[in-house]
Amino acid sequence: MKENLVKLYQQSFRDNRELSALTDYFKNETFSYFEMAKEIAKLHLLFEKCGIERGDKIALIGRNNTRWVM
Repeated sequence: MKENLVKLYQQSFRDNRELSALTDYFKNETFSYFEMAKEIAKLHLLFEKCGIERGDKIALIGRNNTRWVM
């Protein structure tokens, strides 16, 4: 099931790369699927550099933000 979900996201990012995926109406900021995929890839690299591994817990503290979805 998990692998199918990852493939579903990958295909959605490819098929809809130019379309809007998320919008923060307070900041008037919109992310396309392509931009969202790039931000997710950056986070994966950051987590790897920090030594964060699968199963580790990460806490989010702050105001609501569209970037949390990523």
